[in-house]
Amino acid sequence: MQPAKPRDLASTAGLTSGILKSVKAALDETTYRNWFENKIDLTVEDNFLTIAVGSPFLLSWMQRHFSGVLKDAARESLGHPVQLRFVVDGKLAAVSSNQSAQKLKVENNSVSGGRPALRQAVNQAPPARRHQRAQRKFADFADYVVGPCNEFAFTASLRLAGAPSDAPTPLFLHGGVGVGKTHLLEAVYRRVRGGHVGIQVAYMSAESFCNYFSEALRDRTMPAFRQRVRAADVLILDDVDFFEGKKSFQEELLHTLQSFEQRGRSVVLAADRHPRLFTKTSEELISRFLAGTVCRLQQPEYDTRLKILERKSARSPERLEPAVREFIAKRFRNNVRELEGALNCLDTYAAMTGRQINQTVARRVLAELERDCLRIVQVHDVERAVCEVFGIEVDSLRSSKRNRSISRPRMLAMYLARKHTEAAYAEIGEHFGGRNHSTVISAERKVHDWLTDGTKITVTEGSLPMGEVIETIEARLQAS
Repeated sequence: MQPAKPRDLASTAGLTSGILKSVKAALDETTYRNWFENKIDLTVEDNFLTIAVGSPFLLSWMQRHFSGVLKDAARESLGHPVQLRFVVDGKLAAVSSNQSAQKLKVENNSVSGGRPALRQAVNQAPPARRHQRAQRKFADFADYVVGPCNEFAFTASLRLAGAPSDAPTPLFLHGGVGVGKTHLLEAVYRRVRGGHVGIQVAYMSAESFCNYFSEALRDRTMPAFRQRVRAADVLILDDVDFFEGKKSFQEELLHTLQSFEQRGRSVVLAADRHPRLFTKTSEELISRFLAGTVCRLQQPEYDTRLKILERKSARSPERLEPAVREFIAKRFRNNVRELEGALNCLDTYAAMTGRQINQTVARRVLAELERDCLRIVQVHDVERAVCEVFGIEVDSLRSSKRNRSISRPRMLAMYLARKHTEAAYAEIGEHFGGRNHSTVISAERKVHDWLTDGTKITVTEGSLPMGEVIETIEARLQAS
């Protein structure tokens, strides 16, 4: 069989559209809508069809149930067999999640001139993806499930949205993936827009900010860029950890924050970790992040997970019985997106089979997905995550250095390796510089003591509670 010739973008788009039409013809409407419509992206390259999906859950289910349909549809459209590749694309997860960040599209008729992309920078929601027909609705405070894990962040966000000029600024929200940061940003945006006439709100991701900045540099329109960004009364920036290691962008952000402070305007920021855990960000910018209110959003505890499931299940086509919701809440502990993924899988299973979802069915369906998506952590994964959080080199952890800035992260790495891997004490000790098993046991006990005592550990720009640092490292392990 001769390999297919490379195609231009237009012809490739036509082919993938044809494949999707064939898939749609082969499935019932509900199944296609639940699994394909706005859920996947297809790419044709040589004799491969790549299927990008939004989560490991979707990837596993697509492989199990739709590989045959996709192969048949591709053969019908392309005229030859293809091999399938399934990949996870986080951008697709953002489309389907109410708590996900998207790039900003803004129109503000009171701001004139300049590039069209930058004229679209204040007072509107980010756009739907190109294959979405309707613009999504911004999340609201009323939709937010409040619990001990997020109560402080919720209260601070509500306060700022109610009186932007009176609240401490910046408001800095941080936490792992899927814990509700973007939901709060959207809620602030929506409340300020709806409750304060004449106030301009700029909402964008850090990546969008950098893209606009780069375009302005290229086109020599920096004054126009700065005027439009800084003309807002409230600036909302998501994923500011994106600025790590980008010096010129950091400098521009610093000047932007200074401008907002000087004018008494409000800034809301969100990131995946505490500002003190930024290892490639200037001290001055970190100090700006710390100058207002810093709020940590933690993984939802059981009661909050159960409330989230109750609320989302009430809106779902498949009303789950309490025992099923309790089962999901106990098994999926990391974040809201995991809970949403489990609910979506059960909804789709019910739509495909016509069966009612009881606890037995839920156990079987979700156990398959859990097993397929299980993240196997190795000692070197732990080592890399610890080094990233503390801003140190791998060689340092394996060295004979005994100063606290190295020895404590090393003990923490040993503790986490023991917790998250199958490695024995001796194997962990050997990995970290040929140390014996008793050293690892001692490190494990020491970290346990630190957690019990609430000990703080020194990071790049100060100190943080040991538990918070561990949670940040574990979030990186889950995401890697």
